[in-house]
Amino acid sequence: MIYISIGLAIVGFGMWYVDSGGKDPSESAWKWIGLAVNTPILFGYAASEYRRDWRQPRFWGVILVLLAVHLGAFSIILTHVSRWGWLGFVLLFPIEQSGIEAALSRVGYQPLSKDNHY
Repeated sequence: MIYISIGLAIVGFGMWYVDSGGKDPSESAWKWIGLAVNTPILFGYAASEYRRDWRQPRFWGVILVLLAVHLGAFSIILTHVSRWGWLGFVLLFPIEQSGIEAALSRVGYQPLSKDNHY
């Protein structure tokens, strides 16, 4: 997971650098930094809920497709808005988390939290 986080941070920095034209860090940098921070938290949480499925390549294939959709959608959004604060990520987090869980459930995976019967 650490390699994914490092990779996302590098991609986020690269996107910011291209977006800013190489200028000094500005407010526009924070939207890309926010994406680089939000993405590993979102997908790290999701992956931790499906630990028993880690050995299945199909699981990681679904995760990679969802990650591509997430990064693609946010890349489009963030290149078209001048400001995107942390609140945007916070508000979308539960929606994205529900979408990830629904997609994984649709292909037959259940989170560990569903196994807890109290």
